[in-house]
Amino acid sequence: VDLGKAKADPKGSLAERVAFAQQAKEAEFRQSFMVTAAEASEVKSLASKAKSGEGYDFSKLPAESAERLDALYKSINAKVGFAVPDHAAKPIPLTSDAAANKYIEEV
Repeated sequence: VDLGKAKADPKGSLAERVAFAQQAKEAEFRQSFMVTAAEASEVKSLASKAKSGEGYDFSKLPAESAERLDALYKSINAKVGFAVPDHAAKPIPLTSDAAANKYIEEV
């Protein structure tokens, strides 16, 4: 039985109940870890309001829209992973503690 295509009924036969549970889990997974079409559409709509020439000027957005765009940014990044800023690693300065310096040299 293909549980993804089987009739899902929480009060039906065993196969229908299992299909219901499986489909509910898949829907929850998609909602939790995938960007929805509604989210993508909302980002596109909000970003279009900030379009300025070839780029974007997000200061043009009303406060409410800017807050919503920030919330969407955080939500989407929580689902798919966070953007890593391009930061160069800096050396850790040595201290007066010889044991600490030994550790610092290892990392």
